[in-house]
Amino acid sequence: GTVTVSFAGIGVSYTMGADEIAQFDTDNDTSDGYSNGDNDVLVMELAVEKLWKDINSGRVTLNTTNKDLLQTGNNISGGGLPSQLIYYSTGAEPKQLYNSDLSDLSQTQIYSELQKAYQSGDYSITFGLYGNGHSAKLTNGENFEIDLGEGGHALAITDIQQDTVTFVNPWDTSKKYTMSWDEFSKLGIGYMSSADLNNT
Repeated sequence: GTVTVSFAGIGVSYTMGADEIAQFDTDNDTSDGYSNGDNDVLVMELAVEKLWKDINSGRVTLNTTNKDLLQTGNNISGGGLPSQLIYYSTGAEPKQLYNSDLSDLSQTQIYSELQKAYQSGDYSITFGLYGNGHSAKLTNGENFEIDLGEGGHALAITDIQQDTVTFVNPWDTSKKYTMSWDEFSKLGIGYMSSADLNNT
């Protein structure tokens, strides 16, 4: 009847009951700013909100000087950074790779991060897209497309092989998307957050 989210990297956990979760489980109504269709992600969002409140009130202190990781919001609808979740979950301080003018990362930058993760074997990478017009071919021949309007959105890489990358969209993590490194680099990636987890 309860779910506990443990942010092992910073030693904090939050427990929520079914009634609390049900208040925000609106399924196909996206106007409330919470994830729909995947309660694992919804519970994580609610836990992050609780953590932010505790950071802002001084009940939780983060052991970092990284401004990106110290940034908090009042609620999840205002957005957050993937690097924050990596830090909360693992204690690793991720490297942010992005262009300040919000243009797409170069193929060389993307390949470099994928190569490091492939060679490490214990690496966390997320990537973000800005605006619309993101499209690339999946290995099964289908097209992956996402339209974000004027906004931005982060996705998580779940597997990297020598020639392919697999990722999920937190809107529905039951669906996995696999494409070649070449196609992935054409997706129009605005930023990547990466962390080596071997020493955490």
